[in-house]
Amino acid sequence: MRTSKIRGTKRKLRTIEQYLSDRTKQFPNDFYEGVYNYKLPANQQFIDSLNPKGKKVVFNYLMDCAMNLKKKKPNAAYKIAVLLFPEKFWRSELIVFEKEAVYQDFFNRNQPWQVWREMKNPADSFISIHWTKKMYEELIDDEDEQQQQTFICYIER
Repeated sequence: MRTSKIRGTKRKLRTIEQYLSDRTKQFPNDFYEGVYNYKLPANQQFIDSLNPKGKKVVFNYLMDCAMNLKKKKPNAAYKIAVLLFPEKFWRSELIVFEKEAVYQDFFNRNQPWQVWREMKNPADSFISIHWTKKMYEELIDDEDEQQQQTFICYIER
């Protein structure tokens, strides 16, 4: 089935950039259960319609905002991560953790219905002096079906 062209791609990408930059001008202070997240302000249809170049632009927006927040951290207890879902790119988000314990608990997903396993990929796990790249495999055991997906996490050093 052929998908129709999405109109206003450049305008919508500028809107995403403006939204993320406006939200990250100040470091968040109203955390919910120790976590503050920035989801992409666009619908699934638009994000899925982007070509690889457009997705790279969105990724760069997320990383720029993460770097901006990193510079504004009040203390070292806060952790910042960018989660990218290659198959479901619209689920990608920027997350700020209030404490180290919340950060550790977030990545410890070993319940019967959901498991996250870190995938070993030493070749490109070090991307810069500021960020570490980790790959995870998510296994979800739903009542009706089992789902498996891979996602990439960029965690500040």
